[in-house]
Amino acid sequence: MKKLIFGLLVTASLISCNNESAKREQLANDNVKFYGHVWDVAIVEGRVNILDTAYSPDVVLHTVPEVKGAANAKAYYANYVTGFTEREFIIKDIFGKEIK
Repeated sequence: MKKLIFGLLVTASLISCNNESAKREQLANDNVKFYGHVWDVAIVEGRVNILDTAYSPDVVLHTVPEVKGAANAKAYYANYVTGFTEREFIIKDIFGKEIK
């Protein structure tokens, strides 16, 4: 009887771990899709207002000089898209999704 209960607990634990892993993987995929769309719209199309959905009010861009706040970050990218007419945004690699 003890072996049966132990076996059920181990099985339940493994299923739970796999379920959490699948949830994290799905969340990572959803984030990649969302931010890929956001940057495509902001950089390629030049519609930086979409950054309102992607940035928190206290965002910090680690640029030189440092840019603080959502309004300043939008202004930073608005200046970028104004200065460059032939823009392209490509995701080459994503860190944090896999062990690298």
